[in-house]
Amino acid sequence: MNTAFDLEVREYYPQALMVYDLFHVVESLDVRSLTASGVISQISNAIIRSSGR
Repeated sequence: MNTAFDLEVREYYPQALMVYDLFHVVESLDVRSLTASGVISQISNAIIRSSGR
């Protein structure tokens, strides 16, 4: 992500950790090509495994 918000946060809070949710990450990519290759399923499965569910 490289939005104006991100740039301002980095300028004023250089030590801040930027965290993005899966929806916004996928939204910024070409969803059709990711769905066809199964990347979305792989990402969501990895998140579910890491959450301990």
